[in-house]
Amino acid sequence: MKRNGLVLGMVSLGHTGVHFYHMAFTIILAMIKDEFGLSFSQAGLILSVVTTVGFIVNIPSGALADVLGRKRLQMGLALLAPSIGYFIVGFAPTYGFVLLTIGLVGFGGALWHPPAMSTLSERFPGRRGFALSWHEFGANLGDFLGPALTGIILAALLWRQVLNLYILPGVVLALLVWIIVPDIRQERKRTMLFEEYRKGLAGLFSNPRLIQVSSLSALRTMGQQALSFFQ
Repeated sequence: MKRNGLVLGMVSLGHTGVHFYHMAFTIILAMIKDEFGLSFSQAGLILSVVTTVGFIVNIPSGALADVLGRKRLQMGLALLAPSIGYFIVGFAPTYGFVLLTIGLVGFGGALWHPPAMSTLSERFPGRRGFALSWHEFGANLGDFLGPALTGIILAALLWRQVLNLYILPGVVLALLVWIIVPDIRQERKRTMLFEEYRKGLAGLFSNPRLIQVSSLSALRTMGQQALSFFQ
């Protein structure tokens, strides 16, 4: 029970890190826009690259978590990707370079959720709601800390220096995930076969209610993103 609590805390903290990196960009994007003299459309394209990469990675990320079962490794990579992406963007000489590298931020966010949520569901089969609520609390904390701390740090450092500095939290959190979260792959009696996963996925895409809920979620996210980054 004590180990489960430690895993819950670490996975929730990792979710804080993922959302921290995403929401810190609400402040950084404005700095990038000013430095490169971008229009709102050009700045919006940067955000579109982040979200498009996340869209592309989301479903394969779930397949990797279910079929391979390397959830601890996947969560670690989800934390490293945005931190490395930020570090590289900190040296960006041009707007085009930003577009080519910023996708790592979206890659990390999409890579996190399937292994993290399935790990908690497996560790807390009778209290999934409790575990997932803590996981979501971690996200809310990251949403708050990302813009707040970034704004404070920008009072003392340049935006490029902030992005270079932000490689440290991702590396530390990835190491902690690797140390604290057990290798679920070793605990599973069997892993899902790819063909089994493909058939289940096809059934989801043919479910009209799922399509409706997903469409509503997409509209909500569109509004939230626009308000967060261009208010």
